[in-house]
Amino acid sequence: MSADFCISMEEKKCIICGKSFVPKYKIKSRKTCSRECLGKLKQSFKLSEETKKKISATKISEKNPMWKGSRVGKYALHRWVRNRKPKPDVCEKCGKKGWLDLSCKDHIYVRDVSCYKWLCRKCHMEYDGRLKKFIKLVKSKKFPRDKKCLFCEQIIESINNKKFCSFECRQKHRARKILKCLFCGKEFAKKTKTHRFCSKKCSAKYRCSFPEAVKYVNDQTL
Repeated sequence: MSADFCISMEEKKCIICGKSFVPKYKIKSRKTCSRECLGKLKQSFKLSEETKKKISATKISEKNPMWKGSRVGKYALHRWVRNRKPKPDVCEKCGKKGWLDLSCKDHIYVRDVSCYKWLCRKCHMEYDGRLKKFIKLVKSKKFPRDKKCLFCEQIIESINNKKFCSFECRQKHRARKILKCLFCGKEFAKKTKTHRFCSKKCSAKYRCSFPEAVKYVNDQTL
Protein backbone atom coordinates (compact mmCIF):
# COMPACT_ATOMS: atom_id res chain seq x y z
CA MET A 1 0.00 0.00 0.00
CA SER A 2 1.19 3.53 -0.79
CA ALA A 3 1.45 6.35 1.71
CA ASP A 4 -1.33 8.31 -0.02
CA PHE A 5 -4.00 5.96 1.30
CA CYS A 6 -5.25 6.28 4.86
CA ILE A 7 -6.68 3.38 6.87
CA SER A 8 -8.75 5.43 9.31
CA MET A 9 -11.81 7.41 8.14
CA GLU A 10 -11.03 10.81 9.64
CA GLU A 11 -13.06 13.97 9.08
CA LYS A 12 -11.44 16.92 7.32
CA LYS A 13 -12.26 20.54 6.66
CA CYS A 14 -12.55 21.89 3.13
CA ILE A 15 -10.02 24.62 2.33
CA ILE A 16 -12.51 26.58 0.16
CA CYS A 17 -15.90 26.43 1.92
CA GLY A 18 -14.85 25.18 5.39
CA LYS A 19 -17.29 22.25 5.53
CA SER A 20 -16.33 19.04 7.31
CA PHE A 21 -16.28 15.91 5.13
CA VAL A 22 -15.06 12.33 5.12
CA PRO A 23 -12.81 11.30 2.19
CA LYS A 24 -14.77 8.96 -0.04
CA TYR A 25 -11.84 6.94 -1.34
CA LYS A 26 -9.80 7.13 1.89
CA ILE A 27 -7.28 9.45 0.23
CA LYS A 28 -5.06 11.26 2.70
CA SER A 29 -4.09 14.15 0.39
CA ARG A 30 -7.67 15.25 -0.39
CA LYS A 31 -8.36 18.87 0.60
CA THR A 32 -11.79 19.72 -0.90
CA CYS A 33 -15.30 18.40 -0.25
CA SER A 34 -16.64 18.47 -3.84
CA ARG A 35 -15.69 19.02 -7.48
CA GLU A 36 -16.88 22.62 -7.40
CA CYS A 37 -14.47 23.44 -4.60
CA LEU A 38 -11.72 21.54 -6.42
CA GLY A 39 -12.32 23.68 -9.54
CA LYS A 40 -12.07 26.87 -7.48
CA LEU A 41 -8.84 25.59 -5.95
CA LYS A 42 -7.34 24.93 -9.40
CA GLN A 43 -8.32 28.40 -10.60
CA SER A 44 -6.40 29.95 -7.72
CA PHE A 45 -3.21 28.23 -8.96
CA LYS A 46 -3.47 29.71 -12.49
CA LEU A 47 -0.50 31.69 -13.78
CA SER A 48 -0.79 35.34 -14.74
CA GLU A 49 -0.13 36.57 -18.30
CA GLU A 50 3.18 38.19 -17.32
CA THR A 51 4.56 34.93 -15.95
CA LYS A 52 3.35 33.07 -19.06
CA LYS A 53 5.21 35.54 -21.29
CA LYS A 54 8.38 35.13 -19.25
CA ILE A 55 8.18 31.33 -19.50
CA SER A 56 7.55 31.46 -23.28
CA ALA A 57 10.49 33.87 -23.74
CA THR A 58 12.85 31.33 -22.20
CA LYS A 59 11.81 28.69 -24.79
CA ILE A 60 11.84 30.63 -28.08
CA SER A 61 13.81 29.38 -31.13
CA GLU A 62 17.26 28.08 -30.14
CA LYS A 63 16.44 28.07 -26.41
CA ASN A 64 13.77 25.42 -26.96
CA PRO A 65 14.94 21.84 -26.21
CA MET A 66 13.03 20.59 -29.33
CA TRP A 67 14.89 22.97 -31.67
CA LYS A 68 16.17 21.23 -34.86
CA GLY A 69 17.78 24.12 -36.72
CA SER A 70 18.55 23.35 -40.38
CA ARG A 71 17.39 19.72 -40.04
CA VAL A 72 13.74 20.77 -39.97
CA GLY A 73 11.21 19.69 -42.67
CA LYS A 74 9.36 21.84 -45.22
CA TYR A 75 6.06 21.95 -43.34
CA ALA A 76 7.64 23.11 -40.06
CA LEU A 77 9.80 25.65 -41.91
CA HIS A 78 6.76 27.15 -43.69
CA ARG A 79 4.96 27.39 -40.36
CA TRP A 80 7.99 29.17 -38.85
CA VAL A 81 7.94 31.72 -41.73
CA ARG A 82 4.15 32.26 -41.42
CA ASN A 83 4.56 33.23 -37.77
CA ARG A 84 7.22 35.84 -38.65
CA LYS A 85 5.90 37.11 -42.01
CA PRO A 86 2.21 38.13 -41.89
CA LYS A 87 -0.06 37.23 -44.80
CA PRO A 88 -1.02 40.25 -46.98
CA ASP A 89 -4.37 40.79 -48.70
CA VAL A 90 -2.83 41.00 -52.19
CA CYS A 91 -0.30 38.95 -54.19
CA GLU A 92 3.22 40.41 -54.03
CA LYS A 93 3.81 39.84 -57.79
CA CYS A 94 0.56 40.64 -59.66
CA GLY A 95 -1.30 42.56 -56.94
CA LYS A 96 -4.54 40.56 -57.25
CA LYS A 97 -6.71 39.29 -54.42
CA GLY A 98 -7.30 35.59 -53.90
CA TRP A 99 -5.83 32.46 -52.31
CA LEU A 100 -2.18 33.11 -51.41
CA ASP A 101 0.62 30.57 -51.05
CA LEU A 102 4.02 30.93 -49.43
CA SER A 103 6.73 30.27 -52.03
CA CYS A 104 10.51 30.13 -51.78
CA LYS A 105 12.53 32.29 -54.17
CA ASP A 106 15.39 29.98 -55.15
CA HIS A 107 13.71 26.71 -54.04
CA ILE A 108 16.32 26.44 -51.30
CA TYR A 109 14.59 26.10 -47.94
CA VAL A 110 16.52 28.22 -45.42
CA ARG A 111 15.53 29.92 -42.16
CA ASP A 112 15.42 33.38 -43.72
CA VAL A 113 12.18 35.36 -43.99
CA SER A 114 13.49 37.46 -46.93
CA CYS A 115 13.74 34.31 -49.11
CA TYR A 116 9.96 33.81 -49.12
CA LYS A 117 7.06 35.57 -50.89
CA TRP A 118 3.28 35.49 -50.68
CA LEU A 119 2.01 34.67 -54.22
CA CYS A 120 -1.37 33.76 -55.69
CA ARG A 121 -1.92 30.25 -57.04
CA LYS A 122 -1.33 31.21 -60.70
CA CYS A 123 1.88 33.16 -59.99
CA HIS A 124 3.10 30.36 -57.74
CA MET A 125 2.58 27.76 -60.50
CA GLU A 126 4.27 30.01 -63.09
CA TYR A 127 7.28 30.59 -60.82
CA ASP A 128 7.69 26.85 -60.12
CA GLY A 129 7.12 25.91 -63.78
CA ARG A 130 4.10 23.75 -63.02
CA LEU A 131 1.65 25.74 -65.18
CA LYS A 132 3.45 24.90 -68.45
CA LYS A 133 3.60 21.22 -67.52
CA PHE A 134 -0.13 21.20 -66.75
CA ILE A 135 -1.00 22.81 -70.13
CA LYS A 136 1.17 20.27 -71.96
CA LEU A 137 -0.53 17.44 -70.08
CA VAL A 138 -3.98 18.68 -71.15
CA LYS A 139 -2.97 18.93 -74.82
CA SER A 140 -1.12 15.61 -74.90
CA LYS A 141 -2.61 12.24 -75.89
CA LYS A 142 -2.30 10.93 -72.34
CA PHE A 143 -5.03 13.30 -71.24
CA PRO A 144 -7.70 13.00 -74.01
CA ARG A 145 -10.47 15.58 -74.29
CA ASP A 146 -12.52 14.47 -77.34
CA LYS A 147 -14.61 11.37 -76.63
CA LYS A 148 -17.58 9.66 -78.24
CA CYS A 149 -20.92 9.02 -76.59
CA LEU A 150 -21.49 5.29 -76.01
CA PHE A 151 -25.07 5.49 -77.34
CA CYS A 152 -25.25 8.08 -80.19
CA GLU A 153 -21.45 8.28 -80.87
CA GLN A 154 -21.52 12.09 -80.72
CA ILE A 155 -18.22 13.82 -79.82
CA ILE A 156 -17.99 15.01 -76.18
CA GLU A 157 -15.52 17.76 -75.30
CA SER A 158 -14.73 17.37 -71.60
CA ILE A 159 -11.76 16.71 -69.33
CA ASN A 160 -13.80 14.52 -66.94
CA ASN A 161 -14.47 10.82 -67.49
CA LYS A 162 -17.81 11.47 -69.19
CA LYS A 163 -19.33 8.58 -71.18
CA PHE A 164 -22.63 10.04 -72.39
CA CYS A 165 -23.54 13.36 -74.00
CA SER A 166 -26.87 13.65 -72.15
CA PHE A 167 -29.02 12.01 -69.50
CA GLU A 168 -31.40 10.64 -72.18
CA CYS A 169 -28.58 8.74 -73.88
CA ARG A 170 -27.60 7.29 -70.54
CA GLN A 171 -31.13 5.98 -69.91
CA LYS A 172 -31.43 4.55 -73.44
CA HIS A 173 -28.08 2.80 -73.09
CA ARG A 174 -29.26 1.17 -69.86
CA ALA A 175 -32.57 0.17 -71.47
CA ARG A 176 -30.64 -1.74 -74.13
CA LYS A 177 -29.57 -4.35 -71.58
CA ILE A 178 -33.00 -5.97 -71.08
CA LEU A 179 -33.12 -9.38 -69.37
CA LYS A 180 -35.80 -11.78 -68.17
CA CYS A 181 -36.18 -12.52 -64.45
CA LEU A 182 -35.20 -16.12 -63.60
CA PHE A 183 -38.21 -16.55 -61.30
CA CYS A 184 -41.21 -14.63 -62.73
CA GLY A 185 -40.01 -14.12 -66.32
CA LYS A 186 -40.61 -10.35 -66.24
CA GLU A 187 -38.40 -8.14 -68.42
CA PHE A 188 -36.19 -5.57 -66.63
CA ALA A 189 -33.24 -3.28 -67.37
CA LYS A 190 -29.90 -4.64 -66.23
CA LYS A 191 -27.97 -2.27 -63.94
CA THR A 192 -25.04 -4.43 -62.81
CA LYS A 193 -23.14 -7.40 -64.22
CA THR A 194 -24.62 -9.86 -61.67
CA HIS A 195 -28.25 -8.77 -62.10
CA ARG A 196 -30.56 -11.79 -62.57
CA PHE A 197 -33.83 -10.85 -60.84
CA CYS A 198 -36.27 -7.96 -61.23
CA SER A 199 -36.66 -7.47 -57.45
CA LYS A 200 -35.47 -8.71 -54.06
CA LYS A 201 -38.67 -10.71 -53.53
CA CYS A 202 -38.05 -12.77 -56.67
CA SER A 203 -34.45 -13.47 -55.64
CA ALA A 204 -35.62 -14.65 -52.17
CA LYS A 205 -38.39 -16.85 -53.65
CA TYR A 206 -35.96 -18.34 -56.18
CA ARG A 207 -33.52 -19.31 -53.43
CA CYS A 208 -36.30 -20.85 -51.31
CA SER A 209 -37.53 -22.88 -54.29
CA PHE A 210 -34.56 -25.28 -54.07
CA PRO A 211 -35.35 -28.60 -52.32
CA GLU A 212 -32.59 -28.09 -49.72
CA ALA A 213 -34.01 -24.67 -48.77
CA VAL A 214 -37.57 -26.09 -48.52
CA LYS A 215 -36.40 -28.80 -46.13
CA TYR A 216 -34.60 -26.24 -43.96
CA VAL A 217 -37.75 -24.06 -43.76
CA ASN A 218 -40.00 -27.03 -42.93
CA ASP A 219 -37.64 -28.22 -40.15
CA GLN A 220 -37.73 -24.79 -38.48
CA THR A 221 -41.55 -24.53 -38.60
CA LEU A 222 -42.03 -27.97 -36.94
